[in-house]
Amino acid sequence: AVAPRPRLGLLVSGDELVPAGAPRGPGQIWESNGTLLACLSERLGYPLLERRVVGDDPIALRQALADLAACCDVVVSTGGVSAGDTDWIRPLLAELGSVAFWKLFLKPGRPFAYGTLQRPAGGGSVPFFGLPGNPVAAAITALQLLWPALQQLEGAEPDPLPRLRVRLAGPLKRGAGRPELARARLTVGPAGELLAVVEGSQASSRIGSLQGADLLLEIPAELGSLTAGQELWAQLLRLPLF
Repeated sequence: AVAPRPRLGLLVSGDELVPAGAPRGPGQIWESNGTLLACLSERLGYPLLERRVVGDDPIALRQALADLAACCDVVVSTGGVSAGDTDWIRPLLAELGSVAFWKLFLKPGRPFAYGTLQRPAGGGSVPFFGLPGNPVAAAITALQLLWPALQQLEGAEPDPLPRLRVRLAGPLKRGAGRPELARARLTVGPAGELLAVVEGSQASSRIGSLQGADLLLEIPAELGSLTAGQELWAQLLRLPLF
């Protein structure tokens, strides 16, 4: 038995976004999430059918969501899903379909929405994944929620990232309250033990924390700052070569 590969559409929203390399005005940033998510989805075997970048205009966003729902099997957005005055994605999802849930108990990735979008003329509905606007949070939630769903839609059992036990190479400051997926490099200690090296900022806006990362450290919600040598479960990010 076979099933078609889901056709994936991506909507990137935000008035502050300008194309990479273009001059930036006050309050503007380069649009990086579209490139990040396009590369990630292609690496996972789901190249984008269509990708749009739209400002925080509810009329333009409504049209973009309707267009993507009409031609794609799954619609994904990044940005505009929180609770700000210009975050239109969630209310538009409720208008054009339904919101199944909003917000995750996860760091990074709290502003996440899932629901369905209706296709025009009684064509049924398509799943919708509203990813956060910060790039690290968008990538993490895509791996944890979007990727398994795409595998199921393709007719396969979800194949999660392999997990292994590692020890922290150094201390890690954090506040208890939410489970966290921290980015780390995998190395081997002098006794052959597997070590996780966490370097630089873990802020969800710091796309550099993904560069060269081998692991997503699974830190339970109840744990605060961690000491060197503490043992944790981690998800292995590297994909097989063959």
